Amino acid sequence: MNANTNTLIATAQARFDEGLTYHRQGHLAQAQNMYRQVLSLQPEHFEALHLLGVIAAQMGDHARALELIARAIEINPESAMAHYNLGNAFNEMGQYQAAVESYDRAVLIKPDYVNAHVKRSGALNRLNIEQTAVGHVRDGFGVKPSDAAEEHYRRGNDLLESKQYQAAVDSYDKSIALWPNAVAALINRGLALNNLKLYEAAVASYDKAIAVWPESVEAYFNRGLTMAELKLFQAAIGSFDNALAFKPDFFDAHFQRGVALSGLKDYAAAVASYDKAIAIDADHAGTWAFRGVALRGQLGHYAEAIASFDQALALKPDYDFLYGLRLHTQTQICEWTDAQEKFAEFASKIEQGERVAPPFSVFALITSPTIQRKAAQLWVNHKLPANFELGNIQPRICGAKIRLGYFSMDFRNHAVSILTAELFETHNRDRFEVCAFSYGPDTKGEMRVRLESAFDKFIDVRDKSDKEIAELARRMEIDIAIDLAGFTSDSHAGIFAYRAAPIQINYLGYPGTMGAPYIDYLIADKTLVPRQSQQYYAE
Repeated sequence: MNANTNTLIATAQARFDEGLTYHRQGHLAQAQNMYRQVLSLQPEHFEALHLLGVIAAQMGDHARALELIARAIEINPESAMAHYNLGNAFNEMGQYQAAVESYDRAVLIKPDYVNAHVKRSGALNRLNIEQTAVGHVRDGFGVKPSDAAEEHYRRGNDLLESKQYQAAVDSYDKSIALWPNAVAALINRGLALNNLKLYEAAVASYDKAIAVWPESVEAYFNRGLTMAELKLFQAAIGSFDNALAFKPDFFDAHFQRGVALSGLKDYAAAVASYDKAIAIDADHAGTWAFRGVALRGQLGHYAEAIASFDQALALKPDYDFLYGLRLHTQTQICEWTDAQEKFAEFASKIEQGERVAPPFSVFALITSPTIQRKAAQLWVNHKLPANFELGNIQPRICGAKIRLGYFSMDFRNHAVSILTAELFETHNRDRFEVCAFSYGPDTKGEMRVRLESAFDKFIDVRDKSDKEIAELARRMEIDIAIDLAGFTSDSHAGIFAYRAAPIQINYLGYPGTMGAPYIDYLIADKTLVPRQSQQYYAE
């Protein structure tokens, strides 16, 4: 990059920053002028195009907003906010189906984008009004609600957008009491309940919406998402199938159906669902990435997985944690072309703080303990930060026995269990009560039977979320929680992010550092972790 190019980029950035300041202050004309100057220097400047579109919408020129934001999306198709604003422009122009599709894309990119969920429901409501006006009334919106019902509904939407979820539920309840067939109020109530983690209540709200309007694609889809949160993947697939029965080209439903099938480890079926999503839209990087992970899950499909990862990275070169996963997959088929250069670039990216690989892939590829710790911390900070939703945990006043909780997906004929079965059996029962929390499959084999007998309590928690498992451990007053999986396949480090016990330990299954502030200790000997290497462990 030459000096002139550097100067041009710096000038454009300065103009953009100045425009953004004007924009935030509400000086739209001045901001518009600055953004235009940016585009004269850098015609493909995504933010300037996007925000010029936003200003056009703010000034009421929604056709111009559509044009500018669509051009911005061509440059960066993975911006949830740009798709959201495009949806707003379509909404204002009365193009509700196009608005719904834009909000769909925003939510797919950013599933917790509450504003997009709410606006999506609003657009669907308007679409339903138009549909029911020429047909029979199915959803309560073909009949004008009372002013009070409408007011409570809109207040619920405002509260949902501002993330005041319980207050939103209360407003929707008041609206529904006056307007029982209000499908949109029932659906948005489900969204609010979902954000409160009240998943069963959310499902009940979606079911009521479906009872009123059995063709409600939105209710089926959201129900599927909530079922997936509950890890009831088969039920989630059924809900997605119902949505697709009424809207066969529903990209999000095909994609999320693939995610649910991956949760069941039915990888071949998951790939088939991802392929259907790709047939609808081949430019969504996430679909290619998830497809690659599913192919990787099928033994022997590594080359196909790499090809899928390549498609994802071509669409989004900085796709989180994918670069290293691709490199790891490449080594699994002994593809060593330019390996030395690729490994050096890989390590350099991690040193610079880039999110390029999950910890296990780094552990398999890089021997530097400094890089391993940095990668683990990058992963934890982004994917599994400490979660204080359950509040602080206090050590209990111990009685005669200390309660140990072992957490694993491998309580079966597996290397971890082969190495630990005798340990569980020989714990001193005068001093310890020993409990197992199993979130892996029940293989019903000889080792499983032995392990179930080895513990004082053996609890199958496969159908529970990480939060629910942590809550259960707290209710049981586990004193020390031992994670036997770390960052290996199908692990549940999220349990420990909620703080399942006052003391939490990483042991055996993953001998590297987890880089997490909520893992207090690692059990290792001086061979695994020599004294001089302890500085590389967060535990």
